[in-house]
Amino acid sequence: MKDWWANEKRFYKHRYNPDALEFTVIRDTNKAFELFLAGKLDAFNLNLPEYWYDRAPRAEAVKKGFIERVIFYNDVPRPTWGFYINTQDALLKDINVRRGIDSSLNWERVLKFFFRGDYDKMPTYATGYGKFTNPNIKPTAFDLDSAKKSFAAAGFTERGKDGILKRADPEGKEKDIRLSVTVTASEGPLSGVLLILKEEALKAGVELNLEILDGTTAFKKVSEKKHQIAFMAFNASAERFPRYWEMFHGVNAKPQTNNLCNLTDTTIDTLIDRYDKAIDEEEIQKLSWELQEKLQAQAAYLPAFMKPWYRIGYWRWVKFPKFFDVKESSSPIENGLYWIDEKARKETTDAKNSGKTFDNTPKTFDQWRASSK
Repeated sequence: MKDWWANEKRFYKHRYNPDALEFTVIRDTNKAFELFLAGKLDAFNLNLPEYWYDRAPRAEAVKKGFIERVIFYNDVPRPTWGFYINTQDALLKDINVRRGIDSSLNWERVLKFFFRGDYDKMPTYATGYGKFTNPNIKPTAFDLDSAKKSFAAAGFTERGKDGILKRADPEGKEKDIRLSVTVTASEGPLSGVLLILKEEALKAGVELNLEILDGTTAFKKVSEKKHQIAFMAFNASAERFPRYWEMFHGVNAKPQTNNLCNLTDTTIDTLIDRYDKAIDEEEIQKLSWELQEKLQAQAAYLPAFMKPWYRIGYWRWVKFPKFFDVKESSSPIENGLYWIDEKARKETTDAKNSGKTFDNTPKTFDQWRASSK
């Protein structure tokens, strides 16, 4: 941008090169993809396998190399996809029920079939924070025997005719209580994940009722703590230290907070208070590891999946540095390292008319891969 005051500043030099950015809200992902292929959008997120493996390679603009594709391995805190269990729900306040559900979720099958092996299982809430992420915590495995034991400890020992576990109502108000819970989620392409989990959880005798709502309605319900289980994620910035107070401190176990688990645990609260006041890095690391262990033991937040990269498609007039992006980036636009090449735009437009094509091989940048694991 000409005459911008920060053009020559060290932190801004060679960044934020376009004169203007235009953001368009398109609520339908399929519609956005069609506009992208038509050249109405310069870039499109290709993280979902459906777009990376199927839809993009079939598009003429991709086949002819007008649109380029990149996989970039980054090293950032991961969005916290998972099941947020309302621990103040009448059924789910029993930790054995929560642990049984944790063992009933077949994320391995989700990773293999829905994400085609490209995503990883997320082991802990605070993943991607370097030495502040506890390396000793392993993801909970899909284990029907463990699920059975946990549910039995909660009194669910008998299966009904429909295959769902049940127990007698301790208050005598109902004949039986079925092991049935509702999962609230926003509508979108990840609904298929829940369908797989629902089918697999039946093997453990637990029924997952799926409540798929529009995003605003889903978030309103969850924020008011009217949910049993919420399937969602909070994005994470490229910060050095994990945050715990907003998500898990008992003072936030009330409506209109981010403590979606409604978790109240005095031990965890005390650790969070010490963590927030700590200034020594070794102490911060120790407390962070301990908090992750306590949170896993509570089985209130059940981690789902993560991806150690992002995938993007963009028209070839959008240019990037030879290293493509910095390792702390979650998308190729947030650090402003790209620019528009008008010569390449004209070259692409002329190629459409002449029949010329360009190399369409996807590029992989994995210089940060070792440190992102």
